[in-house]
Amino acid sequence: MNKTKVEQVILQSSFNYVSFNVFLLFTSLAQFKIFPIMIPLAWQIFMEAINWYCFQKNLFIKSIDSFIYIIIYMYIATIYYLEVNYYAYVSVMMAISFFLRVKQSCQNIDQQEYSAIFAFLKTFYRLFILISTVCVTLKLNELVQWTWAQTFWWYWMYLSGLIGMSFTLFMVILSKLFNDLFNRGPKTSVLECIKLIIQKTKTDKVLIWGFAIGVVSSLQSGIWILNTFNQLGSDIPFSLGIFYFCVLSAFNILMYCITTILIHAYLVDFFLTINLDIEQTQQLPDQAQTQHKRETLKIHKFLIRMSSAYFRSASQLELRTRKFTMIATNEIFTERGNKMSTSQMLPTGNDQQAPPKKNVSEVQQKQQSMSNRSCIVCFDGTPNAVFMKCGHGGICYKCAMDIFVKTKECYLCREHIDEVLEIESTNESLIKVISTTKNM
Repeated sequence: MNKTKVEQVILQSSFNYVSFNVFLLFTSLAQFKIFPIMIPLAWQIFMEAINWYCFQKNLFIKSIDSFIYIIIYMYIATIYYLEVNYYAYVSVMMAISFFLRVKQSCQNIDQQEYSAIFAFLKTFYRLFILISTVCVTLKLNELVQWTWAQTFWWYWMYLSGLIGMSFTLFMVILSKLFNDLFNRGPKTSVLECIKLIIQKTKTDKVLIWGFAIGVVSSLQSGIWILNTFNQLGSDIPFSLGIFYFCVLSAFNILMYCITTILIHAYLVDFFLTINLDIEQTQQLPDQAQTQHKRETLKIHKFLIRMSSAYFRSASQLELRTRKFTMIATNEIFTERGNKMSTSQMLPTGNDQQAPPKKNVSEVQQKQQSMSNRSCIVCFDGTPNAVFMKCGHGGICYKCAMDIFVKTKECYLCREHIDEVLEIESTNESLIKVISTTKNM
C-alpha cells in the first residue's frame, strides 16, 4: 500500500465517520419527533451516492454494495410509511452485501492492496452491522420474544470495545510517559515533567488522537443507548435527553475534522509504517520461494571443517590424496585463514604428566562437541548450512535462509552471501554438500 492509497483510505474513512455521526444525530432527533424519519434515511442515501461517486465508481463489487445500501434505505422508508412489517428482507440484503464485501476483501489480500489486519477489521465491522440488523429486524417482526435490552446485546459489545480501546491507548501513552520520567531520574522537576508531557503530545499525536476519539465516541454511544431505551419504554432511571447528545455529537464531528487535518501527515506515516511491517512479514515466505532457487547437486562437492563455524572448499588434490586427515591432525586453521602448528599447541613433557591439564582438555572437547550439535543462532536446529564465499556456518538451514532473504550478509563477517550450502550433519572433517541455494 503506497502513500497515495493510504491517503485515500484515510479520506474515505473520515468521510464515512463524519457522515455516520451526522446520521446518528438525525436519527436521535427523529426519535424525539423533532425530525421526520425520512431525513436521516435521505441523508444516508445522499452520502452513499457521494461515497460511490468519489471512491467506488470504478470498482464493480463496491459499486454493487453501494447500490444495495441505497435500496435498503429506500426500502426502509417505504415500509415505514406504509406501516407494514417486512423488515426481515433488510437482513437478507445486508447479508448479500456482507458476503460481497468479504469476497472483495479476500481479493485485496491476494492482490496485496491491503494488509490482512485491515481486511480483518473491516470484515469484523461488517459482521457486527449484519448481526445488529438481524437482531433489530427479528424484534420488529415479532419473531422473537426479546426485550429491547436483550435485542441490543450487540450494542453492549460495541460499547465495551470502544471503552477497551480507549483504556488501552491511555495505558500505552501513560506507560511511555512514566518510562521517560524514570529514565530522567527521581530528581525531575515539575517544569521538566510539563515539558516532557508537551513533548510526548508532539511525538505521540496519533495515539493521543485515537484516545480522544475513543473517549468522545464512548460517551456519545452511552448517551444514545440511554435515550433509545427511554424512548422504547424501558425503565431506566437515568436520562440525559437530546440536548446533551446533540452538543456531544457536534463536538465529536468538529474535533475529529480539526484534529485529523492537523495530524494528517502523522496519520499517513503511522499507517504506512504499520502496513509496511505487516506486508514484509506476509511476503517473506513468498520471496524465499520466488527469488531463490534450491538445487540438489548431481556432482559431489565437499567442504573441509576448519572449526565449528568455519568451512572451506576441498580441492581436487585434497580429495584424491586424502590430505584432509593430515590437515586435521597437523594444522589448526583459524577463521581468518591463519595457520598454527599443532606442535605449538601440544603440551611439554612435564605438562603431559599433569592430570589437571588432561581433564580440562577433555571438558573442552566435550563442550565443543555439544556446540557442534545445535544452531548457534536459534540453538534448536541442527547446524547443516554454510554461507559462501565466506565459508561461515554453524547454523541450521532455516536460519541461514532467513538471513539470506532478509540481509544477504553473513551474520559473522558481514560479507555478501552468494549462495547457501546445505551440508550433511556430521562431525567428520570432510563434509558432503547436499544442495545449494542461489539467487535466480
